[in-house]
This record gives sequence, structure tokens and C-alpha cells, in this order.
Amino acid sequence: PRTASKIGRTKEYVLRALLKYDISLITASRLTALDLMEHCEFRLAEDTRPKPQTVYHDVTYLCSVMAKAKTLKINASTAYHDEAIPDLLDQNLIGRSNKRTRRLKSHEIPLIEEALKERENHRTAKIPYSDIFQFSLKSAMRIGEITELLWEDLDPENRIILVRSRKDPRKKEGNDHEVPLVGGAFELILKQKENANYDEEKIFPYEPRSI
Repeated sequence: PRTASKIGRTKEYVLRALLKYDISLITASRLTALDLMEHCEFRLAEDTRPKPQTVYHDVTYLCSVMAKAKTLKINASTAYHDEAIPDLLDQNLIGRSNKRTRRLKSHEIPLIEEALKERENHRTAKIPYSDIFQFSLKSAMRIGEITELLWEDLDPENRIILVRSRKDPRKKEGNDHEVPLVGGAFELILKQKENANYDEEKIFPYEPRSI
């Protein structure tokens, strides 16, 4: 069964990929810490050479499946996970991601804009890449949030827009935030009404993966 009514693209990809490994053949009630450690060792030895941080996704998402199974009266437990984690970290079989410290340099922004505008000039291009790039910088929104913005949620008088279901690791549902549109973000939104692909519902009516 699905671990939730709506799961992210990364989580779904990882869970589907896990079906290809031997660990998926083990009955839930018989899964042990040793099984998990052997899986992580096998993953790190693959030709693709995934990083410990990548393998950690396998561990975390598998645990979410076991936790969900318990609520469905399936004989499953997450005890194997709690037992294995300290050793997995100690042996560097998994790793937690570091905070990102890379920031754009001032001279890099014009170079990116130039490349994006060149892409926009392609005869098959429909996406205003440079506008979306600038809007993401000014609003600090994710691409998935930008492409879900609705005209009906725009408050032009106060220059505020409602971002629905914003991603938050501590709260999975109902994260609606009002975000002030500053530094030219409001003007970029209004500019979309002049776009050839103007949509009456969504402000940026494009697929995140295409962007």
C-alpha cells in the first residue's frame, strides 16, 4: 500500500527501486538489522557508486513503509531500523546530508539569465525561464511551489500571495503560507498576464520537471 495519500517523486522512485533488491523479498516480520546493513553494503558496492547520503533514502523510506504496515495490522516492526542506525552511521554505510553553503556569486546571475533568455528564443520554447529564475530568487520558493501558484490566491492590494501546502519536514499537511512579494516579485507575476501562455488559473502553468 502507499505510505500516504500523496508521496513525493523521490520517495516513490526509491520505493519502486527497492523492489529490485533482495531486501524486498524478506517477510516484514523477519526483517532484521543485519538485513538492512547487508543491503546498504551491497548498494555502496554497486557500479553507480551511490553516496552514503543516497543510501540513507533507502533506509528512511523503507522504515516509513514498515511503520505504515503496523497501522494496517500487518506483522511488522521498525525495531530493526532503530537497532541498525547507530552501526550504519558508525561504519559510514549511510550518511546525513550536509547543509548547503554554495551561493550564487553576483557575476554569475547575469550569465545564467543570458543562457536562459537564449533558451527562451528557441522556436519550440514556451516557458519563461528567466522570469521563473528571477522569481525563485526573489521569493525563495521551490519550483514545485511556483508552478502551483494561483491567480485567485494573489492579493494585489497588499502584494501577498498564498502558497498552498508548503513543504515542511515537521508538518506534512495544511502548510498554507502567505508570502510577501518583494524586490520585484509582484511585478514578475503581473508580467505573466502578457505571456502568450497566459492561464486563467495558474500563474506559471508549466510542469516542474520541464523547467
